[in-house]
Amino acid sequence: MNDTIDMVSSLQQAIDDGVLVEVFKNRWGQLSAGKPIIATRHVVEALSLAALREIWNEYVAWTKDVKATLPEAERLFTTTMMPSVTEDTVSLVKS
Repeated sequence: MNDTIDMVSSLQQAIDDGVLVEVFKNRWGQLSAGKPIIATRHVVEALSLAALREIWNEYVAWTKDVKATLPEAERLFTTTMMPSVTEDTVSLVKS
């Protein structure tokens, strides 16, 4: 049985189609150097905003504490965060 879906779409098209949802858009400049932070619609519908914040905060901690210790092939996530992302910046997401 083939459970994969073969689909290629631009980020904007996936957002327009409702497959992906922009989260924390008002904080992109602070959190990701203006790059979109997105989640699947399913994740956004299944989790609370507080849970999404916690996922982001855990991602920031992983990026700062773990990512650099892994071989490049094992770094599953990629994004650009502002160089000034600190605990203070992360706490802005929690508020």
